[in-house]
Amino acid sequence: MADLSLMAALGERMRWLSARQGVVAANIASADLPGYRARDIAAPDFAAMVGNAAGRGGTPDVHMSESLARLRGGAQGLQGGADLRGTGIVKPNGNDVGLEAELLTLAEIQMDYAAMTNLYRKQTGLLKLALGRGSR
Repeated sequence: MADLSLMAALGERMRWLSARQGVVAANIASADLPGYRARDIAAPDFAAMVGNAAGRGGTPDVHMSESLARLRGGAQGLQGGADLRGTGIVKPNGNDVGLEAELLTLAEIQMDYAAMTNLYRKQTGLLKLALGRGSR
C-alpha cells in the first residue's frame, strides 16, 4: 500500500507531524533556557509528491493533487529542516519561546494527526472493499 501516492502522502504527513511534535516539545522544554530560539520543521511539498507519483505511473488525478495540497494546511515552518521560528518577542534572557503559541501548535498537530489517521483508516477500508474483503 505504500506505493499508492495517497497512502504515501498520508504516511509522510504523519511522520512530519511526529517530528514536528518533537521539535515543539523541545521548544517547550527549553522555554526558560537563556538564549534558546524556538524552532520548527518545514512541511514537505505534498503536491510535488503527487506530481512525482503521477510521472512514474501513479494517480494523476487533479482532484487528488488538490486534496493533498489542502493537507499541507496549518502553520508552515521555515525551509531547511528544524529552523528558527521565533515569536518575535525576546525575553531579557534571549529566549523567544512563547508557551501559548507552542501549546496552540501542539493542539494543531494533534488535530492534524487525528485527521490523517482517519483518512488513512478510510482509505484502507476503501482498498479492502475494492479487493472484495469488505470493511471488516
